[in-house]
Amino acid sequence: MPQPVVTAPAFASMGPMIMATKTPRALALLLLLAIAAPARADPEPAVFEARMQAAAKQVDGGEPEAALATLDAMLAETETPRSRGRIEGLRFFALARLDRVGQARAAIEFAVATDPNPNAAWLGALFKIRALMGDSKAAAETLVLTAASTPETLDELPLPLVEQVREGLAGDPARRFDLDMALAAAGWLEATPDAARLDSLRQSLIPALIGRGRNDEAKTMLASVAAPDALMKLGIDRSSTALWPAVEARLGPASDTASKAAVARAQAAFKAAPDDIRARLGLAMALNSAAREAEAESIADFATAPEELAELDETGARLVTLHAHLLGFLGRTEDALARLDALGALPVENRPWLGGVLINKALFALQVEEPQRALEIADEMAAMSASLAPVGQLYLAQIRACALARLGRRAEATEAAGPILAATGANPDVTLATLLCLGRQDAAAAAVIALLDDPAERVEMLWELQPFLLGARPKTPGEQNRSEMRAIKARADVRSAFEKAGRDLPAKVSPPR
Repeated sequence: MPQPVVTAPAFASMGPMIMATKTPRALALLLLLAIAAPARADPEPAVFEARMQAAAKQVDGGEPEAALATLDAMLAETETPRSRGRIEGLRFFALARLDRVGQARAAIEFAVATDPNPNAAWLGALFKIRALMGDSKAAAETLVLTAASTPETLDELPLPLVEQVREGLAGDPARRFDLDMALAAAGWLEATPDAARLDSLRQSLIPALIGRGRNDEAKTMLASVAAPDALMKLGIDRSSTALWPAVEARLGPASDTASKAAVARAQAAFKAAPDDIRARLGLAMALNSAAREAEAESIADFATAPEELAELDETGARLVTLHAHLLGFLGRTEDALARLDALGALPVENRPWLGGVLINKALFALQVEEPQRALEIADEMAAMSASLAPVGQLYLAQIRACALARLGRRAEATEAAGPILAATGANPDVTLATLLCLGRQDAAAAAVIALLDDPAERVEMLWELQPFLLGARPKTPGEQNRSEMRAIKARADVRSAFEKAGRDLPAKVSPPR
């Protein structure tokens, strides 16, 4: 989307005059006229404040057009940049209500630029509009400024938008590093039920610090990492070799030391806010990570009545999905499918995340060897496929290809996989899963090797190949996929790439599964 050019309205109209003035004599005359012209005074402070309050009431009262008329008139009468900035800050909210996005962005950018200490509301608005317009670079700059000026407000920003901006910087590792360092230094999410995300961020920063020769900072940051998964990922990544002994000490035998600490932290957050769905999800995830599936299932057993399901947001949907997977792991496959059926049956209106729920439902059907059921779900989703994001379209193609392959309909499976095979770099996980379903072992091995060689994907691929995740567990969801991945890992070419990138976590500190 083209970005608006931000100009200071007081000076923009002088552009043509300056461009037309090319001789020294004309320039001197222009300067004399500027000196001779009397300066226009700003309105009286009391009048200014009264009009600002009136405009604010119009915005809050659902009259953005009337507010905008008031504010535009005030701009025409005001010269001081600071005062103009205040007007533009309020204009942003009126323009945003009217969906005039480009103008709204220009207004809030001017407001922030003219205030030496911009308030949190302005910074939050500036971040959101830049992120929603897909300008990750500019949105990241706003996050860095917020982290430095009002770090306590970072946790109030929409988490999906922050993650979107971080992902949007994947092709700019230096800028991504600077942003993540700012977030880590500000303690982003540390006092929330989402604190495990901060551990994940620190886990990605530590190898980057080591690579920059900042080993002391890496060791200091390691002391702050609590999540077992984050510690284990540091313990398998060869970029963090210097820290492996410290990581193993933090994990303890069978990762029990780290797991107990993580569960205790999640329990404290849940006890402090038992009605917070994020705290409930965090505790269920911590228990599941600690291989305490029965306890995790008990915590995740939430919102089972239709009216309770109807009240859930995206975080609640994640909790229900986790509950279904826990039920499947505990051998209650039909209960798990029924849970996902109930969630997937919700009306799509005002639930943009419902497509993801249906995709997870179909993928789970594949994991429990119900390919016909997965294919039926995919057929049901065909009607809404046009509204799915590109990544959702690829997952839908994967589901169809894998379901058809497991039903023995190989030619149809290959045809269904066409969009994935034509865009192999669009989603590496989808590509790899599809190649395995189609039985293309050589191509799947090449995909794994490429991921192990990619700095942005290396650690996650090392993680997926860990013995405690790939161990045989007959009659549990996903066993066929684990079997296929064990065969891929056993290949000499894959094993060589794996050992170059990392290692298996030592058995003494590996979790039970």
